Amino acid sequence: MTTQTKETTTDNFKEFELINEKNYFKWCIFDKDNKGRSDAISRKGTVLFSSAYQKRSISIREYLDNNKNCILTTNSMALKMQREFDKIKYDLYKPVSIPKQNFLEMLGCMPPEKWETSEDNFIIFESFKMAEALTNHIYTFYCRVKKPNYKNSRYLKVNLHGSCNHHQIRNFIIEHINKKDLLANTK
Repeated sequence: MTTQTKETTTDNFKEFELINEKNYFKWCIFDKDNKGRSDAISRKGTVLFSSAYQKRSISIREYLDNNKNCILTTNSMALKMQREFDKIKYDLYKPVSIPKQNFLEMLGCMPPEKWETSEDNFIIFESFKMAEALTNHIYTFYCRVKKPNYKNSRYLKVNLHGSCNHHQIRNFIIEHINKKDLLANTK
């Protein structure tokens, strides 16, 4: 007499209405406390990296039950949440005045990336990106601005997404400086 063993399979997607074997790759686990993607989802409905690390299958439900700070969300929503967190944590889009010496030190620190100079409406604008990212494709850009009415150049740094180009940075920084100049002239 032979004994047959029946292989049991579990549908790890059954309690989740929107995620299934056809769209699992569009979903991930997001850690609300650490503000980042915690894990990916596998075709079997398990958490991908944690299962590999633990050397056993961990279902989405088991992972969420053991990590109360985590949620199941789409990759696009996780990216939006990550960007909002990065905006706050890394002071994105907040230019800071720096001394000339700091600008020159950073210029000589590593080979600069995206190092460009432009002149438009008698405003000389120079910018470069630090080669090393702060995190998640966020970089510090260093800028020098020389306007005709300035005795000396102004130096600033700002954290931005690495995809920003020289003209976008220039427009953003010039707008910031014009607002500061306007406020200074109204006092």
